[in-house]
Amino acid sequence: MENKIEFRIIVLASFVLHILASFLSSGWYNPDEQTCILEYVNFKLGISSNPCFLNIETENQLVRDVSLKIRSWSQPFFYFLLTKISLFLNITDPFSISYVLKIASSIIGFCSTYYFFIKTENHFNNKYSKKIYLYSSFLIFYLTFFHARTSAENFGISFLIIGLAYYFSNNINFKNLNFFYLGMIFGLSFIFRYNLGITIFCIFIYISIIHNNKLSFKFAKIFYLSLGILIICFLDFLIALWGLGKIQNITIEYLYSYEFFLNHITWLQFLLCGIFNDFCGGGSWNPKPFLYYFVFILLEFFPPLSIIIIFVICFFWIRGYKNIIFWSTLPYFLVHSLIPHKELRFVFPILIFTPYFLAYFFEKINLQKLNFKTLSVISVCFVINIFGLLYYSLSSQKSELKFLKYIYYTPEIKNIEFVNSKNEIKFYESLNPFNIKSISNNYYFRFKDIKLVEEAKENKDIIVHWSQINCGSDCIKMEQISIKNNNSKYILFLKNNKEKPEMNIHLKVIEKNVLSEYMDKLVFKEKKYFLTKSLEVNEYFKNKSRCKLIKSSTPSWILNISFNNINKRLDFLNLYKCEL
Repeated sequence: MENKIEFRIIVLASFVLHILASFLSSGWYNPDEQTCILEYVNFKLGISSNPCFLNIETENQLVRDVSLKIRSWSQPFFYFLLTKISLFLNITDPFSISYVLKIASSIIGFCSTYYFFIKTENHFNNKYSKKIYLYSSFLIFYLTFFHARTSAENFGISFLIIGLAYYFSNNINFKNLNFFYLGMIFGLSFIFRYNLGITIFCIFIYISIIHNNKLSFKFAKIFYLSLGILIICFLDFLIALWGLGKIQNITIEYLYSYEFFLNHITWLQFLLCGIFNDFCGGGSWNPKPFLYYFVFILLEFFPPLSIIIIFVICFFWIRGYKNIIFWSTLPYFLVHSLIPHKELRFVFPILIFTPYFLAYFFEKINLQKLNFKTLSVISVCFVINIFGLLYYSLSSQKSELKFLKYIYYTPEIKNIEFVNSKNEIKFYESLNPFNIKSISNNYYFRFKDIKLVEEAKENKDIIVHWSQINCGSDCIKMEQISIKNNNSKYILFLKNNKEKPEMNIHLKVIEKNVLSEYMDKLVFKEKKYFLTKSLEVNEYFKNKSRCKLIKSSTPSWILNISFNNINKRLDFLNLYKCEL
């Protein structure tokens, strides 16, 4: 790097934004980082949890185990250790612990980016290519947000690019031991995100044929690479036994059984689950056509920059077929394009190389000077990128978590009335205010019991549904049936926590024509807290001087915008405190 001061400033700015994103970018991009990572940690801690693919209703331990076998336990194990250290240091609340986990994730991601950059910057000679590579590597819009996620994609991709950087640093004088270390790094990438097995397999092929070595040396490379991966996979197997709770119950005879290994290799269960569901045919996961990932990138990956990103990716795939990154990305893209079930996050292992693709494009066009038009386009794109970077780094992704945090740290809140107008209830939404996209946040709020209750005419509560931990789509169906039948007055959620007293959240659905009358009875009865996502209820509180808005997910002026029904289409939460 020619300008070391500029380099240090950019790197420092990126690091600061990584730390800020760990605190401010709350929530998740995809629910899996919550239910399949953090809830697994709670599960092992013996805390109320709702791990994905776990049928908590059954008492059959075997059924539970089978349900949990398609997910890696390695990342939850790492977070489990960090959580234990946090608890030892008297960091006990889930929000502070989540900050610790996110900071650790961000630092790993940042270090992987830094290491990859310093090992690949010599790939570009043009001064403009170098400049673009520097700024985009550390300040591209998605970077800090992505690294702050407690997701399998984050960990898997971080170790993937560390492995590629290690290869670039040793690809001239590679010795057998280097290949062993490389295999271990790629093994870590694989156990954190099993999908990356496609990429690692193609890297194997590339490494085995690209060097003009003797056949014996090629076999040696593959052997040491495989040995490194197998050792990591065996560690993943042991961690899976720990996660499933079987490590204490293994007999010597059982260990010799091949069925034992086949039944407890989590990545194998993941593959089998995919084959029998959506990997080879359209199942229940909303199948998409072959090239739909380009549509995903165009619409969801921060347009209009997404147009440029698609262009430079295709440009690299056309021109860079001799590059190992080509073999790391294109086959992966083609295989996932064949899989009917598609999500943008599945192509993150490709999008993470966007800075490299950008620099590669400018290197190949051999730009010698910037005319006014080119400079203008680059400047506009840079400004848009910085806006996106700040937005994703500094804004909360799930506003509901603000309320969970506020309630958690406010011991005086014992009861909350969650009131909504019946005509504003959406048929696909849960009445649970903290059921975000059908995921009750056990990790943050740690609900012990959830009860769906109907209020009888005699003011007695009748339990019509009960779940030990969490209710997702089933609860939503039950709630909607109750509303349509005009039977349900409220739903009661009981929160049990060893450190805090029980708290009740009463969920009321009121007819519009009796809303004011009903609310008057509630408001003036005693000091109460009211939570709502209803515009009509919100309008009611505006005229009540005794009620004060203490927490809001959306600025009040936005809720007043009626043009094109913007206010009616917003998802918001307001928390009021009413005094006698």
